[in-house]
Amino acid sequence: MKKLAILAAAVAAVSFATPSMAAPLDFNGYLRAGLGSAKNGRDVSVEKNKLGRLGNENDVWGEFGLNSDLFHADDLNIRLSTLFVVTDDANGENTKKTSFDEVNLQVKGLIPGNENAVIWAGKRHYQREDMHIVDKKYIGFDGKLGAGIEYLQAGPGQISLAWLRQTTDKDDAWATNNTYDIYNEKGEKTGSKKKGIATNFIDARYAGWAPWDGAWTEFGVAYAMPQEPERDLDAVDGTAVHLKRTDGQTYNFGNDYTLSAIVSQSFSAGYNKTVVQYSTGALAHHALDIGTTYMDYWGGDNTEAKGWNIINTGDVKLSDSFCFNHVVAYGHVKDLKKGAIKNAHDFRVVVRPIYQLTKYTRAIAELGAFWDVQKDYEGKKETTRMQKLTLAYAIAPDAGFYSRPEVRFFATYFHASDYNTKSWNGINKGISNHDGDRHYKNMFQFGVQGEAWW
Repeated sequence: MKKLAILAAAVAAVSFATPSMAAPLDFNGYLRAGLGSAKNGRDVSVEKNKLGRLGNENDVWGEFGLNSDLFHADDLNIRLSTLFVVTDDANGENTKKTSFDEVNLQVKGLIPGNENAVIWAGKRHYQREDMHIVDKKYIGFDGKLGAGIEYLQAGPGQISLAWLRQTTDKDDAWATNNTYDIYNEKGEKTGSKKKGIATNFIDARYAGWAPWDGAWTEFGVAYAMPQEPERDLDAVDGTAVHLKRTDGQTYNFGNDYTLSAIVSQSFSAGYNKTVVQYSTGALAHHALDIGTTYMDYWGGDNTEAKGWNIINTGDVKLSDSFCFNHVVAYGHVKDLKKGAIKNAHDFRVVVRPIYQLTKYTRAIAELGAFWDVQKDYEGKKETTRMQKLTLAYAIAPDAGFYSRPEVRFFATYFHASDYNTKSWNGINKGISNHDGDRHYKNMFQFGVQGEAWW
């Protein structure tokens, strides 16, 4: 927390530097932490993005945001936004992983007639949209450097344009897959070297058009332009040498894209949203993992890959005491890894109903299931199916679905319909223990967790 204290002191000092910088410091954030016990005495997390996260998380996650209006005069406002993250994906007892996920400046009020338009530059989570009960952001970018303009009024909706970058440096954890053998013009190997890959994204959105009462729409494209690693010069005669990945795989350095279309409908009892997306090349994995946008540098040759997915999600409040949230998603991809996976598809459904018991307590259930099917180029097919049921007793301030902070006491049952440790690609080994060295067809877990946002 030392970094967080330093940041707070620095921003506070700046906020009192001049009369025009007198806005107070805002503090916002998110946290989750707790413990559970399964067969090996520690908590486990089993496909939480497909089975649901309730009673199915074994990490610690804390986000702490410090924000301040550094300048405000006339109609112009310049705001500093930061987000400091503390996490540990192992056992939660030593939260040593820290990072600044957001450090950016946002300018508002500069464009006449567009008082809500924002010009920004820095590092941020850019316009993410999520499905809370499966902890997935189906659109947006995580902690990328970039710049852009957003919420620019254009007809019935608003335009947002951004330039962002994803970079894998030669010393990153994945660099072993970005090691290239170096050959001279005679075809003779002269050595090897790790190389970084940079991808520039142009992200364009048009949101807010309401074709009928209660509707909301968004259309977007994320266009990726990876840069091939620069060739080295031969030490002898200065001529360009050729690069070839040491692992023998190739990488598609062509441009790829993800198209998104979203329609949301509000009604008296809540809302319902449908998302349709199409992705190409090294972005096609999105059809199955339905996560934030990134290029798969490491999965093999994705040159011919194509994928599409459809999501339906929403909240429904049937009475003052009863509400539920749901996620239903299907994804299909072909030629995901050239020569390995010819096609694959995934279907998942998660439902979380909540019944208010008293003013501050409630009963929660979460039911989840998924089906994965993969087929290789030789016609071999493998299916993996799992199910999960969680029951919880929780304490929260009120009856709203997103009411936080919340302390919950839970019990979870996991079941693997397909359990085969000798499967051809190993995807249906069942439910693994915390260390991943034992697999089971059934598993129980109980525990306590706290979650809050502010």
